[in-house]
Amino acid sequence: MNMRSFVLTTVACALLAPAGLLMAQASNAPAKPAAAKAVAPKAAVSKTIVTHGTISSIDANQLVLSEKGKDGKTSTKTFMLDKGTAKTGSLQTGSEVTVHYKSDNDHLMATSLVGKAEKAVAKPAAKAPAKK
Repeated sequence: MNMRSFVLTTVACALLAPAGLLMAQASNAPAKPAAAKAVAPKAAVSKTIVTHGTISSIDANQLVLSEKGKDGKTSTKTFMLDKGTAKTGSLQTGSEVTVHYKSDNDHLMATSLVGKAEKAVAKPAAKAPAKK
């Protein structure tokens, strides 16, 4: 029995020794700074920006927007449009519009256009005929 216990103990030690050495090496290794870890580069996250203004011109490919700055000066921005641009409301020259867009290099890509609803002109109520 002693020989059998000796053999089993030796085999167990032989199997567990490499794992123990690896663990000892890993714990003694100097810690690497978090920035040194290899991390896959993240895709550039483009943030959606919102602006308001008046449509100067619009066609299937672009929108030119006039907007008044805080200093009171009017400036224009040109937005690219594509099939994915959501369009709602009145989108005609002179209409007020809210533009959600992303800045892609030097291009402003509109993701949605929301035109303000036309104000309905209230007709004056017809006067009831005078009672006699």
